[in-house]
Amino acid sequence: MKTPYLLIDLKKIKHNARVISDLCRRKNIRLWGVTKVVCGNPLIGKAIIESGVFGLADSRISNLERLRIGGIKEELMLLRIPSLKEAEKVTSLAQVSLTSELDVIKKLSQFGEKNLSLIHI
Repeated sequence: MKTPYLLIDLKKIKHNARVISDLCRRKNIRLWGVTKVVCGNPLIGKAIIESGVFGLADSRISNLERLRIGGIKEELMLLRIPSLKEAEKVTSLAQVSLTSELDVIKKLSQFGEKNLSLIHI
């Protein structure tokens, strides 16, 4: 019996991301690649970025951290509301966080001021 495995074709990922990125660019849309399904794999993240995508997004802070450690310098986005305890970590990793809770926004702002070198608005 063979062990199941996943084959990831970076050339196909690059091609698909390039096609979508080019379509969005023509409409003046900034495209973000989501790395959640690949657990923030830096090789896949780099392939997506090389294809013209603006930045990478994920719902897990550990995946954003994995991307940073793996050499991703482009903008990162957290795709969920962080907890108050996570605010400092989020501002050290990501430039964007989708947030609708006022207490969290205030905490992100507080820590964001410490990390202004990371914020590109």
